[in-house]
Amino acid sequence: MKTVTRRTILIALMSLLVAGGAASLRAQTWNVGDVFVAIGGGQYQVWHFDFSTSPPTATLVQTITDSFAKGATAGCGFDSLFNLYTTNFDNSTVFKFDASSHALLQSIQTGVPSNSASPESIVFDSSGNFYVGHADSLSSGKVVKGGGKLEKYSAAGAFQTSFSPTAENRGTDWIDLANDQRTLFYTSEGVEVLKFDVAMSTQLIPPFATLPSGTGPAFAIRLLPRVDSTGTVFLDGSGGLLVADTTNIKRLNSSGSVIQSYGSGLANNPQFVALALDPNGTSFWAGDAKNSNFYRFSLASGALEVGPIFVGSSKNIGGMCVKGELRLNIVPLSYSTGTNVAKFAGFGAPNTNNFHTWSATFGQVLSPFTIAVSATEGIDLARFDEYFCNQAEPGTGAFNCVPPLSPSSFQQTLKPITYGDQVNATGAAQPGKAVVYRVENPPPSAAYSGSILVYVGFHPPCTAIGSNLLPPCNSGAASYTPLMCPSPASTTPIPTSSPRLFRDPSSSPPTDAASNHSFAFDFTTSVSLFSKLGDPITGQVGGLNDYVIADRCPSVPGATATFNSPAFKAKVKSGSAIPLKITVVDGNGNPVLDAVTFPNDITLSISLLGGPVERTFFVPGSSHSFFTGLGKGVYGANLDTTGLSVGLTALCLTSVDKSDASGLGTSTGQGEFPPACTQINIVP
Repeated sequence: MKTVTRRTILIALMSLLVAGGAASLRAQTWNVGDVFVAIGGGQYQVWHFDFSTSPPTATLVQTITDSFAKGATAGCGFDSLFNLYTTNFDNSTVFKFDASSHALLQSIQTGVPSNSASPESIVFDSSGNFYVGHADSLSSGKVVKGGGKLEKYSAAGAFQTSFSPTAENRGTDWIDLANDQRTLFYTSEGVEVLKFDVAMSTQLIPPFATLPSGTGPAFAIRLLPRVDSTGTVFLDGSGGLLVADTTNIKRLNSSGSVIQSYGSGLANNPQFVALALDPNGTSFWAGDAKNSNFYRFSLASGALEVGPIFVGSSKNIGGMCVKGELRLNIVPLSYSTGTNVAKFAGFGAPNTNNFHTWSATFGQVLSPFTIAVSATEGIDLARFDEYFCNQAEPGTGAFNCVPPLSPSSFQQTLKPITYGDQVNATGAAQPGKAVVYRVENPPPSAAYSGSILVYVGFHPPCTAIGSNLLPPCNSGAASYTPLMCPSPASTTPIPTSSPRLFRDPSSSPPTDAASNHSFAFDFTTSVSLFSKLGDPITGQVGGLNDYVIADRCPSVPGATATFNSPAFKAKVKSGSAIPLKITVVDGNGNPVLDAVTFPNDITLSISLLGGPVERTFFVPGSSHSFFTGLGKGVYGANLDTTGLSVGLTALCLTSVDKSDASGLGTSTGQGEFPPACTQINIVP
């Protein structure tokens, strides 16, 4: 932590003008791209930038205060739920703030287990655990400059272990973690960028870099990505890194050589100590401790894009972070206008069995937008309710819904969520230890149209998957192999063409989900605006946005269900009753006659296009069937539309196994056919 004296400038905050544009103070949701600046006094400022104006408009959104309301503040970061973690350097505490309410959730005293003090930086691994770098040490309860250790904490904030990497002047001052989740890069307010293997608790020799003589002590660092020909991002030092050494910001290549410098020659000789990457992928932010300013620079050209942004007199910038910046657990995706625009986020170390991807292809992007995708590995089903409101357990546990559900309310029904088998570094499956993907900053509906194809790949092979999506691949590792399902034409098993879905959307998660490779999607913000994804495999719009997709075989080989009526997008007057007819056939076109004969049944779920499930017809475990058999594989029902929302509405069928209390087919009692959907247009 660097404390400097500065000129005192008296200025009214509400009329503050900055070089990047006019600043104002208002309350606002934290958005991807917002900049969080440590200013001391137990505080961080939150800044939002509007780049549609020229120059960009800077807005001070909020000032966050921790429970001490005093003490120097330093590095910060976000977990995969987009909760904010801050550090209080003087009081040896990490604070956790809620992603939505911004309320202080937790205070975690650090340093005591390892006789360390002065937490300066924090980084997360893919399971939600976090590492804290400490500058100083403790001796008889007193802070001694230098000698701070590295500590690891669980996602719940419990101390796990400590490490003793080689230090220069100030312990493990500023840290960053590669996406192999074991190689830690760090500085110690000296002249070196060092490396440490947290998996083996081993110092890596030689150091990554030694800075040129005559430069200042090294503070904040940020690993830079290397992108290969498939679009896969390597965050492992092969793309180099940025380091703030008070003199300026230096860009180092993969060999540790300085290839570019930023910020030299600016007025008042800034002393750069803080860094953060911008989600746009082309810029970064830097904080000046001497003059209480921060800036944005172009990575490629070094041009000053924003700043100086003055945070106020008597404010000492000690660190910064940006919501949605590239980290090993968070990947920003920027979409440009066009047709069938595909982007993907990769997690885990590329070219290993632990590499997995989340991707989305938008049928039509009408205006540019950026989303941030996060991944949390190792989610136990017991924690499912933390991510999936009121579904894994009644809304009375530690992770119950906020606000609470009422029995008659549909304000929080099913949210799309992912969980599926995750593998360890050797490729061995981790049953019950799933991965959850979240999408933050969903675009406004005016920014896109058409279908959204979402795909999740676990250590995918080097082959195209889907008609308009070529995902990143993994030539050096074993690929995920879909289940071998019986062919309708012979007894020879064939791979499934896609994961199959067998689940009643009103039921709780299946107990065998993790061992059956289940995937789905969690859009945490403005779900109603961004759950228009339709079938994640085919891209069909409408429905299947509130389900878990399970990779398992249908019990009738090649079976399909088709809506005979109503016609696709048929206009239906609100409050009227309409007949539904479907036909179910096997892979040879023969009628399936027992689709509603115990233990089989068919559930119908209804959701406004782009919204949550509004109604479900079928109660898991009951003897009543909504559909009745009409002969020759045809099934019928009458749907009363009273109370349904006006607009395009998805009707989706799921074949379920009534002997399973959850309504989901298991490995021994699957549903008979994959899901099927249609749409109706409910009018006043």
